[in-house]
Amino acid sequence: RWPISDRGAAAVLLKMDEVQGRVGTPGALVRRGTRAEASVPAAVAKPVIVRGVLAAGRPSDSGLGSSEALRDALIATLGDNDDCPRLIEYKGTPEMVIERLDDHHVLVQALCQMGAYNYSNGFWIARDQPPFAPETVTLEAEGFSRSDRTLYARYKGRGIGDCVSGWDWAWDGRRFQPSSAFSTGLCRGVAGGHWTLPTLVSTVR
Repeated sequence: RWPISDRGAAAVLLKMDEVQGRVGTPGALVRRGTRAEASVPAAVAKPVIVRGVLAAGRPSDSGLGSSEALRDALIATLGDNDDCPRLIEYKGTPEMVIERLDDHHVLVQALCQMGAYNYSNGFWIARDQPPFAPETVTLEAEGFSRSDRTLYARYKGRGIGDCVSGWDWAWDGRRFQPSSAFSTGLCRGVAGGHWTLPTLVSTVR
């Protein structure tokens, strides 16, 4: 058991009402009134992301996975960024993973960091031939689901998995759009965390 303080709770609830425009209405949490509920602004609509179609892979795509020129082009996008050290330190191995996006572009995946219980891959959209002109999508994803056309990341705050955070990016045919993000809050010894608090939501179809 953990005691939960209610000190400051009223201020938090009042701030929620203020942000939502509910102060003085019957639906307010703490400071109710008779102001019409119709005066409350409508909730912001969730963005809609339509999944794009992926082109079929080509036999030549696998060869890009060992291209030193492509790897050098990826490294050039990092600048002074040290968030992808394994791409630089382990040049030449392991090979990059290539997924065909459209007739002229591929998704390139390369290992960036490896820890005790988390790892991260970098993902770039690049042309399928020189000049590759790669554009960084993220350096903090775990993998790519071709069936969902989605990049995903799930990270433990501690090895026992009592706090988790996650992100998703959905392919819309042109780019990977951030489609969801969540956190389970503080690490408190409960496997999976206490709850899932979304910080980014969207409708993906």
